[in-house]
Amino acid sequence: MRRPSVAASLTRVEPPPPGPCAVPAAQELGNSYTASMYTGLLSLICSWHKPQVDANGEPVDTNALAHGKKVLMFSFGSGLAATMFTLKVAGDTSHIAEASELELRLKERIQRTPEEFSSTLADRETKYGKFDWTPSSSTEELFPGTFYLGNVDKFGRRSYKRVPVSPFRSSINYGSLAFHSRLGAADDGRPLPATTASSPAVPTP
Repeated sequence: MRRPSVAASLTRVEPPPPGPCAVPAAQELGNSYTASMYTGLLSLICSWHKPQVDANGEPVDTNALAHGKKVLMFSFGSGLAATMFTLKVAGDTSHIAEASELELRLKERIQRTPEEFSSTLADRETKYGKFDWTPSSSTEELFPGTFYLGNVDKFGRRSYKRVPVSPFRSSINYGSLAFHSRLGAADDGRPLPATTASSPAVPTP
């Protein structure tokens, strides 16, 4: 079944540039399970709105090209359940591509060695199911707007904090079209302090 599907995949999922492509985020991020379906959708939307020119060198109206398109969304579990539905583009989607700035955010990631990755996972294993502790890792390299675990109390209740949103940067959490970017700065332009939220007791992953 794999070989006959290659041609269809190259045509519909990963056509050559400048065709719409749904896989760049998945290729960069790896398997994110259910989120893979939506990172694929984001990749597709961003590819629709890459600047294009026609045969005469004139800019192409990418919104007009995207309008009316149908997108098949398919997500499956471990053989027990699956969901399939379709989306139809009925309005402007360019603001999604502009606010996300997917390529920029992927380039802003910080590379880590396999040893550092393994060390981080080993540390998480020691925290699994543990109550009454506070993470000690630095938050300096987290993207502005990122939510992170502040502490777990003696009852297993988690408290979360958020890295202040910076109105002076230009990618997804702080782009000009991002809702919390418009609300996340003080009147004098300074970022607001980190916010805190709590959740009911749940097992620590």
